[in-house]
Amino acid sequence: MARVWFDLNLTFKQYMAIRTNQARSAFNRMARLINSEKGLTPFAIRQLYTAYITSVTDYRSPIWWKGQA
Repeated sequence: MARVWFDLNLTFKQYMAIRTNQARSAFNRMARLINSEKGLTPFAIRQLYTAYITSVTDYRSPIWWKGQA
């Protein structure tokens, strides 16, 4: 079960710093797979990046959207 925490003092900038750190950590774990002897194919790397890294950074982003240009 997922939990949702509401923090009225959390700014968008702080939120993005947290999510960026999580994405960077995930990318570093993924880089270990890429640098292995047999490695992954470029297609597999792109799929993994799209599925995992972008989902980490985009998580809950619609909450912050207020129709800005």
